[in-house]
Amino acid sequence: MKIEEINDETEVLTITWKIADLKEAFESKELEFNELNLNHALSYVNLRKLEEQSIERGWEVIYDFVEELKMARVRRSLTPNEMSFAVGCGSKKYVTYEEGMKLYSLGKTNFTELAKNANAIRKVKGRNLVHIPTLEEYIETMCVE
Repeated sequence: MKIEEINDETEVLTITWKIADLKEAFESKELEFNELNLNHALSYVNLRKLEEQSIERGWEVIYDFVEELKMARVRRSLTPNEMSFAVGCGSKKYVTYEEGMKLYSLGKTNFTELAKNANAIRKVKGRNLVHIPTLEEYIETMCVE
């Protein structure tokens, strides 16, 4: 590739996921590969997320993506809109700081301060996790304006 023949929009890599790849990921996470689960996975919001994360993280993305779908489906049957919220960390009882930052659209300092004020931080194997039910209760009772 010659430098004078490229620009910032020149494509370097295209990732193609096939149904067989998605099926393998479903099976590896013990999530039934059926029409309902497939349609949730192929909704526009979920496909956009899969594409963005695939670009960032590669092969591990599809397995993480299916695991997130599985966790959301375990709790209850979700509509595609509810699924898009649950994917990431909405269906988990504990989240990392990074997951919580995304869930609440806060920066690290604001999220960790909120979690500390709520007494929602739990130390698990040397790692700080935030207990979502405690944090939610704190937000509902203490952060009312």
